[in-house]
Amino acid sequence: MAKKKYIYSKLTTENSSFFKRFTHNKRFTKALSLTNLTKETKILDFGTGDGHFLNLIYNEDTSIVYGYEPIKEMFTQLQSNIDNKEIKLINHLDEVSNLKFDVVYCLEVLEHFYKDYQIYLLNQIKNQLAINGLVVVSVPIEVGIASFIKNTIRVAIQQFERDTNFKNMVKALFYRHVDRSTEGNYIFSHIGFNYKTLDKIFKEAGFTIVKKDFSPFKILRGLNSQVFYVLKMKQ
Repeated sequence: MAKKKYIYSKLTTENSSFFKRFTHNKRFTKALSLTNLTKETKILDFGTGDGHFLNLIYNEDTSIVYGYEPIKEMFTQLQSNIDNKEIKLINHLDEVSNLKFDVVYCLEVLEHFYKDYQIYLLNQIKNQLAINGLVVVSVPIEVGIASFIKNTIRVAIQQFERDTNFKNMVKALFYRHVDRSTEGNYIFSHIGFNYKTLDKIFKEAGFTIVKKDFSPFKILRGLNSQVFYVLKMKQ
């Protein structure tokens, strides 16, 4: 069997940098810990990328698992990576228009879009969510002292992103707006993304925050790499 190619994983969970491997592996562990999954739980991974998380979900003794990836090139890679026929892969949400999911994961997606499109995506998720369903969202922390530490490490290991320069690093440190490179709706870089704006955006999209948590540390929240939200629809 040919070795599977997880392009995204090479940048995250299999990165040459210990720091990146540690934080990304911890965030997947954190995501799984935030809900109680059973064989009856209908699960959708929204924006699943190369499918790494799908295999982790299925290994948690679950059986109704769907992975949605809208980008055609990534979906083609996803198909070659997932050989478990019990995991359903979809490229369009109309393929599951008749299904409602108990848990929807949306990990490391929203930071790549501005507010209007974030709300659009959250409405798509809401349309697929069961009445008492939960949404688990994670985004990177790219402002404040955590951002300055992350960007300093990125520069040191020569894995910095687009738009990374000292001026933007200082702007992100002090929560100032950073102009990030875009193509259509998509924003390429993370630098300067302000996760604190999401509280209002979730509310505007019709969600209530059930829980907010951080990764990889339980303490020193200001030094964490990711923030997690567990959401439910407003009743």
